[in-house]
Amino acid sequence: MTELNLDRISQHVVTDAKAAAFLVNPEGQRFLTPFLGIERTVSSAAQELGIPTNSLLYRVKQMVSLGILEVVREEARAGRALKIYRSVADAFFVPFDLTDAATLQDLLSPLDAHWQKLFARNSTKVLLEHSPDLGLQLWRGETGELYIKLAEGAGKLLDFAELPMFAFWSAGLFLDDEEARNFRTELLELYQRYATMESSKPKRRYITHLALAPWVLDEAPG
Repeated sequence: MTELNLDRISQHVVTDAKAAAFLVNPEGQRFLTPFLGIERTVSSAAQELGIPTNSLLYRVKQMVSLGILEVVREEARAGRALKIYRSVADAFFVPFDLTDAATLQDLLSPLDAHWQKLFARNSTKVLLEHSPDLGLQLWRGETGELYIKLAEGAGKLLDFAELPMFAFWSAGLFLDDEEARNFRTELLELYQRYATMESSKPKRRYITHLALAPWVLDEAPG
């Protein structure tokens, strides 16, 4: 869902600290996702997540006790009735003051760390399949800055053009506020174009990280 339709879906404002702790944890978010705004059985949700049903059942019971999930109906079958679960609302709002984070940065850091870990694990596997003898190339640039890049040997930088992936960080882009907004819009439009692109060729899932923030701190970029 996007921010454009948040006003048209049911909202739940979290008031319980334990529920807040579950919802701000990336693992908790993972277990909630299959049930968010959708009626699901535990087995179908477990299949989507790629985990054993019994493992998810423990988390489902936890979410029910926290008031995050509820049983919306039961389907009769031989033996015990089949329970159908759904989130208690289509969206949740967790007030910052209800979390145990000391700062907003403390609240956001685990979310970033979760995705950074996933990116590192997947990209490392791709890199090692491409070249098992990778290392770091370090050298000083013409203006004195230190460069550190992945290399396949001395003086042979890894050519990411040969790979279906890349990672790029920079603090060298200078924009006014309007240009920054336009840049953000164009990036998101490009993402949406590829996200909805149809193809007859086999596809695989990609981790994507698009980020843009003004440099407002006093220290110089490293």
